[in-house]
Amino acid sequence: MDTNLKLTVAFLAAVFFMSMDSDDAEAQPAVRFDAGAVNFTSISFQEALDMETCWSPGVQLGFEYDIRVKKRFYITPGLTWSWRSAIMYDAYNSDPDLQLMGSELMSEHFLNLPVHFKWNFDIVPEKFAIFLYIGPVFSAGLASSSRLDFKSDIDGVHITVNGKYDYYSGSNNFQVRLFPALESTENALKKAMAETRVWHGRFQMRLESGVGFRIFRHYEMVLGSDFDLHNRYVGDMAASSILQSSFYYVGFRYRFGKFRNRD
Repeated sequence: MDTNLKLTVAFLAAVFFMSMDSDDAEAQPAVRFDAGAVNFTSISFQEALDMETCWSPGVQLGFEYDIRVKKRFYITPGLTWSWRSAIMYDAYNSDPDLQLMGSELMSEHFLNLPVHFKWNFDIVPEKFAIFLYIGPVFSAGLASSSRLDFKSDIDGVHITVNGKYDYYSGSNNFQVRLFPALESTENALKKAMAETRVWHGRFQMRLESGVGFRIFRHYEMVLGSDFDLHNRYVGDMAASSILQSSFYYVGFRYRFGKFRNRD
């Protein structure tokens, strides 16, 4: 596991376990887990309008803290780690004349600070409640990279390209091979791959909203979503293309502490 991810997991655990002993009925900590589908939408304006979308899995884990402001209104800050993955390009079903096969698999890790504004409605006191929430999510990227694996046969020449690209540093370890070997062509391809530059912004802002159901005071199920409020691309790429994502999830919360009547 990456060092940044280890530190993040340790920090989340330490802060949560310090807060879960609270007996304050006006501020209740909860552990949260969400799983669902991430939609990535890429729009290019280079020559003609071109839009591509893909769906991939995503999860997030962390904690949140209900702070009661007035009768049914709460502010709920939290801290979560999230992972999102996407097959950004899949060429196995491409033009048979080109004979290009392969894929690009992107993987991302974020540290998120959600701040929800929550409205709680007790339907059956202490047994069943419904709540609505909406608010911003401030995210810092821990890692964002793609794994490329392509091969092609063009005019009797077998070409393979594989390696990893980092969207924050711009570094890559692409390996280009040709058989039979054509040194000039191979060098040109290696140079083109080495000069590849696609940058993602490390800091992001999203808007998150959803509806939840609380059973027997401690157990909560939620249906929620979030979406990017700005372009993920930065640098030259941002002038001609847009990349945004949205996350649709089902979540579980277990809320610790003692409760009094919330109304």
